[in-house]
Amino acid sequence: LNRCLCGLVVNPDVDFGNSVQCKQAGCETQWYHLQCIGLELAPGRWVCEACEASGRARAKRIRK
Repeated sequence: LNRCLCGLVVNPDVDFGNSVQCKQAGCETQWYHLQCIGLELAPGRWVCEACEASGRARAKRIRK
């Protein structure tokens, strides 16, 4: 089961357009309701605040 921060289950098939997945491998939550994270539209490659804060997301970025 994919649970959002709010504790409710996120079903990507049912909640399509109203949910987003953190693209960071190893994310504990993985799926989020857009409303719960303060977004109206799902970004293409989104990383949650927890993964950003942990530094895992920054370490994986390609530097130009």
